[in-house]
Amino acid sequence: MKKRVIFTISLLVSILLAFFLISGCIADTAIKKDLKSDIFLFGITLLELGMISKNTEKDAKMKLHFLLLVGFLIVAHIAMIFGMLNILIP
Repeated sequence: MKKRVIFTISLLVSILLAFFLISGCIADTAIKKDLKSDIFLFGITLLELGMISKNTEKDAKMKLHFLLLVGFLIVAHIAMIFGMLNILIP
């Protein structure tokens, strides 16, 4: 569990560094979407560490985990599409 927290924090730091190093409208949009996808990862981390939904049933936790994962995948794929565009487009 500790590795997941460290991974999430390192991912967030790397995205923030990329946000300040890359310029352009398309790149900004891609990075902002990628930052929003980390909110879902952070929620999954909190769920797995038992900091949220402590007293809920296993099925409810699995459903919440699934919804957070689906949200992450949707936002991450949108960021990926914007990240593949040419960054020279104003």
